Parts: sequence; C-alpha cells; structure tokens
Amino acid sequence: LNHMAGVFWRLTSYFEQDPPLDEYAILPVASGALFGIPKCPEEDAEADGEEDADEGCFALEGKLALSVEGALLICRHASVKLRRLWEQECSATDVDEGLPSAIEKASRALLLTSSDASLGWRCRVWLLDRGFLRAEVELLFLSMLLRTNHKCGEAWAHRRYALLRAIAETPAHRETLCKNELSLVEEVARKYDHHYYAWNHWAFVANLVGKENSDFDFPRLVYITPSHYGIFHHRLGRLQRKFPHGG
Repeated sequence: LNHMAGVFWRLTSYFEQDPPLDEYAILPVASGALFGIPKCPEEDAEADGEEDADEGCFALEGKLALSVEGALLICRHASVKLRRLWEQECSATDVDEGLPSAIEKASRALLLTSSDASLGWRCRVWLLDRGFLRAEVELLFLSMLLRTNHKCGEAWAHRRYALLRAIAETPAHRETLCKNELSLVEEVARKYDHHYYAWNHWAFVANLVGKENSDFDFPRLVYITPSHYGIFHHRLGRLQRKFPHGG
C-alpha cells in the first residue's frame, strides 16, 4: 500500500513542476535512462548487468513516462482513493475545503491510467460545474490525455463539454480556443488519418464557429487525404451549411 501511494504522489508532484506536462506514454520501464540521464556510480555498481530499475513514473521537460507496473499501481490506488472521496462528497452537506483538490488529483491519475473510467469523468464534470477547475486548464489536461488515448470517446465528449465551458468563462478567447482545437485535430489526425473522433470534433468546432469564419472551413489535412470518406462526408456537410441554397 505504501508503495502504491508513493508512486501516486510522485506522479502528482510532476504536475506541479515547470514546464507543465503536455505528453505521456506507458512503457515497459520508466526511469531517467529514457531521458538520457546517466546513473550515478553507486547505482551502476549495484545494477551491473541488470536492466534499468523501474521507478514507476518519471518526467522531464514536460514529458511523462509511466511504466506498465507503475500505471497499474497508480490506477488501483487512484480508483480506491477516488471512490472514497466521491462517497464523502455525496454524503456531505458542505464541501470540505481540501476535497476538490483531492478529487482533482485522484481523477487525473485514474484517467491517465484508465481513460474510460466513468467515475473519473463524472468527477471532472463535477469540478467544472462547481467552479473548482477552470475549463481552459482542463483543456490542457485533455490534450495531454488524447495524445496517448486518441481513440477514447469519453475524452473527446468531455473535451467538447470543457470547450463550451471555456468559451462561456472567457468569451474573448473564443477564436483562440477554437483554433487550438483545430490544431489538436490536425495533430491527432496526422497519426491516423481515418480518425473519426478527431474529424467529428472538427465538425463540432466548425459548427460552433459558424459559417462566417473561413479559417475553420477545412483543416489542412483535408488536402492531404482528400479521398478519405470521413473527411469527404464532413466537407459535404460543411458546404451544405455554408451554401444552403446552392449559391
């Protein structure tokens, strides 16, 4: 139990460092060696002829590595912790001062290691709705999550909700927020051009912006894979909304 909690809190500490984390991966082993950090002489002597020691999680310069074993430990600990915290919130008449922060940390850890965990997403919505979490901050976390879990339907759905919240919170940032969404769609679609989640998200953003803004008509990737049926479908829909009378 102490080991699980230790890996969990180590992960939490990485989110408080600068620069902020923007990408992560789950790998067989997580250690400084992944980032080119050499072992100290004492470690070399102890681990001579052995594989790199697994630290469970390790981060440097905005990049996070989780080992398979570390991810399992974090997932188990975060799941139990979040369930208890959520039961505490549901049974309390007033929200404890430290409860939202604890729920944010536990739900974040759970979703990084199990992106389809329904309780994790329920808690993130609660944090947004109660004003304990800024929507623009949540969008940054979701970008990190989606770069690894790019086929997670729950994450894309939550991102649309967070985007609407962000626009409501800061209307002046509407265009910037939408352009950031377009950049994420292009980034994800480059990895897999038949990416219906990404293209559906682009269609959502394009509809949100409206036909008056031509910057959102068609992402640049449309011209790279013009025969892809998903993109072609969205292009037709966009054209029909832009020219409803065929003019």
